[in-house]
Amino acid sequence: MSQISICDVALRDGLQSQKQFLTLHEKLEILGAMEHAGIREFELGSFVRPDKVPQMADTKDLFQLVSGNSESKFIGLAPNMKGFESALAVGAKKIAMVITCTDTLSRKNFGKNVEQVIDEIGKVLEEATRVNIEARVYVSGIFECPFEGAVSTDRVVEIVRRVAALSPSEICLADTTGAGNPSDAQRLFEEVLQVCDRERVSVHLHDTRGMALALAWVAFKQGIRKFDSSLGGLGGCPFAPGASGNVATEDLVVMFEQSGVSTGISISKLMDAVDCLEKYIKRPVGGKTVNWLKSQERK
Repeated sequence: MSQISICDVALRDGLQSQKQFLTLHEKLEILGAMEHAGIREFELGSFVRPDKVPQMADTKDLFQLVSGNSESKFIGLAPNMKGFESALAVGAKKIAMVITCTDTLSRKNFGKNVEQVIDEIGKVLEEATRVNIEARVYVSGIFECPFEGAVSTDRVVEIVRRVAALSPSEICLADTTGAGNPSDAQRLFEEVLQVCDRERVSVHLHDTRGMALALAWVAFKQGIRKFDSSLGGLGGCPFAPGASGNVATEDLVVMFEQSGVSTGISISKLMDAVDCLEKYIKRPVGGKTVNWLKSQERK
């Protein structure tokens, strides 16, 4: 039986754009429910300025609370050297950095153009390697920039090539605005895998146009086995207009499990985690399968 791994990003990418602020206790309860369902990798938070992303102001405290108390792997977004130093100080074992495919989106995110961000990533990766910290790099906006429009496959491949040369442990292809379609995705994934080892590639999909599951399946058929998703489909980039929620973890699990691909995640326990998230977000959440899943529970 084939197997994939899922990294849930609800506690970082999911919460960063929400109006509802969750307490440390609430975040820990949601995390515990997801771990109980079988998820073993999480984006836990961002080491960023609280005035820019106030929902992430307690990331340091959160990392300190989970450090050494779990078998799970926790990722902290560290967009620059200062963020990396903060992550290192609280015992983070894996960090994430982001590079966009266009200068306009890059300046909106980081106040720097793409070349400057590549230089920064190189310096952080050098330090991360020195202290034995894993690092993933998001290549973001792989199909479309909300400011510059369509992004060419050649542009994405060239950025992946340059990032791969810096030797991160993982390169995550991110459809930040959910603009991809299966045809373009197949062509892009094929070309990316010519310049980067398949084992290092993961995908991060938003469901803006309802095609995230189709793109995930295309990636799987190309041999990619690592996927990001968000409990309840929570998410959206605050710096990318039009970026709606991530592909829902429950949708991804249902699709793969019903296709004979093991995720290691319990659907019923995952629904308990969705209920826990709803309790604290104070509104209904869930992907395309959530109503069907709830109907199965009532049988």
